[in-house]
Amino acid sequence: MRIIYRYLLKGFLPPFFIGWGVFFFLFVIGNIFPLLKILGKEGMELAIFYKVFFLTFFVSLPYSISCGFLTGVMGIMGNSKREGGILTLEISGIRKSKILLPFLLISILLSFFLLFFFLYPLPKSNYNLKCLLYKGKKFSLEEGVFLDNFKNYVVFIKKMRGKKVQGITLYKLNEEGKPSRVINAKDGEYTVEVNRKRLNLTLFKGWIDEFDVKRGESIKGKFDKYSVSLSIRKLSLLPYKTLPDLTIKEINKRIKESKSLRLKIFEAEKGKRFSLSFIPLLFSLWGSLIGMRFAERGKWQALTLSFPVIAGIYLIFLLGEALFMKGFHKIFLYLPYILTFLFFPFYYEKTL
Repeated sequence: MRIIYRYLLKGFLPPFFIGWGVFFFLFVIGNIFPLLKILGKEGMELAIFYKVFFLTFFVSLPYSISCGFLTGVMGIMGNSKREGGILTLEISGIRKSKILLPFLLISILLSFFLLFFFLYPLPKSNYNLKCLLYKGKKFSLEEGVFLDNFKNYVVFIKKMRGKKVQGITLYKLNEEGKPSRVINAKDGEYTVEVNRKRLNLTLFKGWIDEFDVKRGESIKGKFDKYSVSLSIRKLSLLPYKTLPDLTIKEINKRIKESKSLRLKIFEAEKGKRFSLSFIPLLFSLWGSLIGMRFAERGKWQALTLSFPVIAGIYLIFLLGEALFMKGFHKIFLYLPYILTFLFFPFYYEKTL
């Protein structure tokens, strides 16, 4: 078995490095536009540009390694079937499922490395990159963050599309700093008056829940359109930390703080990071199966097949997250793993 494993690992490396390099290049190209924008600014220090460039490479690293691992597994599996490696196992009386053992071991080790990476170094790198790109801005809004830079108000926005917002909630605070009025809207739009330090919001199709101190009860009403102007406390602040910028400790803290508000986005982000960390395990399983069936022409065919496999698994991740956000159990955040353990054994034995 040692000879076979050496053969497998040796054949794994060329497609792995090709896949890693190609996907690394694609991830970096996808993040290069902020770099070009910075480079075009007058007075940009070369040292800052190099920092941004390095951080862009760093945040691309975990995703490209996982994709390269998939390409490597598919490449060697297709190659071993073409060259008779799998047939040799069968003739030798060795269980063909043992061919997966070295890749399963590598995928588990890589997964724990990625888990640490996703929980700590990556969010810090994301935020450091954002701070460098933020330089020179006087004010900005962020989605998925409790924005407290307003007098008597805290604002939460689920999604932003240019000047339009979706799922916006405003909490008006009393003298004790507790919410006395909650304003929620499905959609809205905003404008910023930097000179006057004001944020103007126009909200559509929502409701207002206000606590009446005298009566000791909550009064709730609906509206089709609602306008409010918020006073900005300070300009030229550091950017807010969005979901990708939060470490696991900060996410757990936000989960506790937002339980009364019934916000699931922080739990979804936590589940997403654990799910994405162990994606090499999925790639080792499905990559071996798909590689043996469709990648017999070598590493370049394996690289081509990597794109639809990655897209398919990513769509299943999005489906699971959407189901969780709609009220289903958090187990759906791990939907790709559930489907894998249900269907993979049958298809793998059939393929072998």
